[in-house]
Order: sequence, then structure tokens, then C-alpha cells
Amino acid sequence: MIRLRVHDPTALELQLDVPFQSGGADLEVWFFLPSQLGVDDPGFDRDRFYRERTAYVRFEAPRRLLLEADALLGALRVDRARLSAGTASPSVEAAAVRALRLYGACVRDQLRERRQEAEHASAVGREAAVRALVEDGEAVLERYRSTMASITRPSSSFATALRAVNDYLSMQTIEVWFRLHASSPHPVLEAAIRKETGARITSGFHGELAEADAVDNEHFVTELNRLKKYILSVLHLRFVSTHRTEAAQDLAFGLAAALAMTVAVFFQLVALWTVGTPGGPRDWASLSMFLAFAVGGYILKDRMKDHLKGWFARRLPGWLYDRRVELCPEGEDTVLGHAEETVRRLHLPEVAADVVALRDRGEDPIELVVRASDDVVHYRRRLRLLPTLVAQCPEADGVEQILRIHVRDWLRRMDEPSRALYQLDDDGHAHRIHGPKTYRIPVVIRVQRGGETDMLRRVLVLSRQGVVRIEG
Repeated sequence: MIRLRVHDPTALELQLDVPFQSGGADLEVWFFLPSQLGVDDPGFDRDRFYRERTAYVRFEAPRRLLLEADALLGALRVDRARLSAGTASPSVEAAAVRALRLYGACVRDQLRERRQEAEHASAVGREAAVRALVEDGEAVLERYRSTMASITRPSSSFATALRAVNDYLSMQTIEVWFRLHASSPHPVLEAAIRKETGARITSGFHGELAEADAVDNEHFVTELNRLKKYILSVLHLRFVSTHRTEAAQDLAFGLAAALAMTVAVFFQLVALWTVGTPGGPRDWASLSMFLAFAVGGYILKDRMKDHLKGWFARRLPGWLYDRRVELCPEGEDTVLGHAEETVRRLHLPEVAADVVALRDRGEDPIELVVRASDDVVHYRRRLRLLPTLVAQCPEADGVEQILRIHVRDWLRRMDEPSRALYQLDDDGHAHRIHGPKTYRIPVVIRVQRGGETDMLRRVLVLSRQGVVRIEG
């Protein structure tokens, strides 16, 4: 599945599911930018693009139905006696903590999925979906707390993990109920929220929030984010940078500099062979010719170096990526895969015909004429997974790749975010109104996984203030 969404006013988030059996995925994204935004060779900074691009890879949350997620706690139940007596070895306790965190990640994922199903259900189906979600959420909390209570004398570190997961599950369940209740109030949701809030207060967790107490709300958000990172980090993998492709690129650019310098030296030799060495400052004829050859050779060398570097840069994507990073588990150096990426600025004629055809689909003919001079930012990312990756999280079916791409550089040359318009009121007087001024950026995404190819078209709507929305 491919998902493109607004992360914040200056960033997009692209999420891509990569099943283990596919062995990886090849991702390509084309952004078709109006030429007036100034994304040209001098203004397009690849290094800055990479600095502001954030990439994550994490295991997908285990796919279990909400009431079947308890199966993930199997390791904890097997060693319950040792965990209760505080005699469990560090490896047993670490496995139990990992099971708790996986359980929390699975329940979070299923709660969100069930909420989305309830929101998109028909009026009749929504009633049943809301009641089922409340009942199942309460059942999950009750069963987890029952399991938690059965471990009577845990070590302090394991007790902290049990309590953290309890707090996080409660937060996530209440948030799901609140979101449903905000979109369509329901007495069952209200009663469930009040009941669980009371249970949280009894357990010593944060209770009700007050709009006027900004400091208390800040502390709650900080705690929620801390728990989220603690729970979900069990799924995270990390990237370790390598310099393999940078070294090859430096070699290519060094060759460009060497060729340019060869031309400069050749001009110096021609000057010596034809004019000779000037006899002194009074020898104006030979000195002028010598300077003309020397300066001309230097100028040609400088221009040749820049053009050759551009020539190499445009042709490197065919056989070499800009960057390569290796995929490793948290806290270890074992390589489980790698990712390679390239970003280039292209002209429209350099883009493949099928990509351009998808971009043009449904567009007004006048719009196509206007956009004939579009600049294109082409981003490629190749992710490869090794078979050893599955052993790191056998409960998952694959990994999720998350890319955040910032667009703030595209906003700097945009006009004001609104334009004055005029309208006649009922009395016939003219008055001014404001019309939003936006820029439409077609985005084409192509993904190849396991021999299958998926293509997606979206339209990114931007204004001077940032991302307005994504259409399509």
C-alpha cells in the first residue's frame, strides 16, 4: 500500500508497505514544478534535499485481531512464575518486555483501523461498529490488567514496563473513543470515556484535561510521546551511512576536473610553442598573446569542469546512486538490508512517456500548454531486504518505509497567498473579497515490489504559507 499525506505545513509523508517475500521495493517519485518556482540547476541543492529528507524503516505492527492480540503475550505467560518471583534471567525478562511492547503496538494499530472502519460505515453499520469497538476496547484493557495483576512480585524494571504499557493502552483506547465521539456523539462512547478516565485516576495516571491548563496539557503530551517512542521503538530499524557511492561520485567528478585541467595545460603549451616565453614586461606583443592563451585556457577549464560535472551527474543515476545506507537493528551492527537513493532535477522531455501521460490525465489542455516548461524533481529509492531480516521480528509480515520530504524551498518564490477579488452585494455596491492563490504540483509515484508495479497520481496544492491539501 502507498500512502501520501500532509505531515505538516512544509512537509509531506510517504508511507510504503514492503512485504518480506518481495525482498524489497524500488520507489520513484516525480514532482512537476512550475518553472517560476526557480527549481533550476543553480537553485537545486541535492545535499540540502537529503539533509531535510527524513527516512525511517520499521517492522509493520503484528497483524492480529483486537481480541486475538493476547497471543503476542505468549512468552510472558510461559515465564510468568519466574517473572512473578523476580528470578527471571535478563534474557527472559528482555523477551517478556519485547512481547509487551509488540502487544502495545499491535493494539494501537488495530484500534486505529477499527476507528476508521466505524467512521466510514453507514449510519446503521456505524451504531454496531461503535458498540463493538467500545466492548472490545474495554475487554482488551481488562484482559491486559488481569495478566498484569497475575505477576505478583516483578522486578522494578519489569514492573515499569508493565505499567508503561498499561498507561499507553489506556491512552490509545480513550483517544480512539474521543475521536469517534467528536465526529458523531454517542452515549455509549461518553460512558466508556468517563469510566476509563476514572480508572486512570485510580491507577495514578493522568486524568481529565483542561483547556485552560496549558502546562498540564504540555506534560500530558510529553508523556504520551515518551510512551509512544518506548512502545513503537521495538519495531524500528536504523540506517547506517556508508560512503561507497560518494567515493565513486567523487572519482567521477575528479575525472571531470582532470579533463578540464588537461585542456588548460594544453593551452599553456600552445602559448609556449607559438608565442614563447615573454622576454619581459616591455614585450607587449608576446605578453598579450601569452596572457590571452593563459586566461582563455583557464576560463575554458573552469566552464568545462562545471559542464562535465553536470554531464556525469545526469548520467550517474543509470548505474550509481548518490547515497547508500545500511539497515541494522537498534543497538546492533548486523546488516539486514540496504537502501540507495538519488535525486535529480530534470526537464520535461527527459521524463518517461508513461509518467508524463499519467501526469497529464484529466488536465485541461490549456494547463498542459502552460506547464510545458515544468521543472521536474525526480527522487529514486531502492530498498533491499536480506532473508535474515525476518528472524528479527517473525511476528510481522513486512516492513514499512516512511519518507518525509520538505517543500519549504519551493515556497520562497511564490506570490502572496491570496488575491483581491470583487463582488456586487444585494444593494449593487462593489466590495472586495479574497481568493486563495495556490500552485498545483502533480506528483507521480511508481513502486515495484516482487515483480509487480503500482503507479499513483496525486496533486499537491501549495500556497506561500505551505501545503494546503493533497488531491486525487
